[in-house]
Amino acid sequence: GARFAVCLAAMWAISRVSILRIRSATPLIYAVSMIPLLAVFVLGTGKYGRQWLDLKLFYLQPAELLKVSLPMMVAWYLHRMPLPPRFSTVLTSAVIIGVPAGLGMVQPDFGTGVLIAASGAFVLLLAGLPWWWVGVAVGGVAAAAPVAWFWL
Repeated sequence: GARFAVCLAAMWAISRVSILRIRSATPLIYAVSMIPLLAVFVLGTGKYGRQWLDLKLFYLQPAELLKVSLPMMVAWYLHRMPLPPRFSTVLTSAVIIGVPAGLGMVQPDFGTGVLIAASGAFVLLLAGLPWWWVGVAVGGVAAAAPVAWFWL
């Protein structure tokens, strides 16, 4: 009950913030959400890997923060670029997506890492990424998946 009320109040408060303010704060939100993801390697706990931070009041899985902040960051980057995205824009976006996705996968949490990557990739797709690029990327991921599964 109390946690629900706190979360409901937080959602209401965030909904009152101007979208322009959120857009200008997106790089900071992304950077701040990366800090706990890195902290997991030092302070993390978990049964099968270091995926959680024990904050005493609750456990936090930092990768969940990236499922929101990563698409925001990719959209923030793309909003200043010509659309559909050019190859150089896609490469920069791939770095923005790949760093947290890779960190998520080596925690080890392969599934969450894939979901983080997908959340950013969908922004690229919605920005008008050519479908044949999507096919090449899916083929590359399919080829790399067995190796990633074995090593991660």
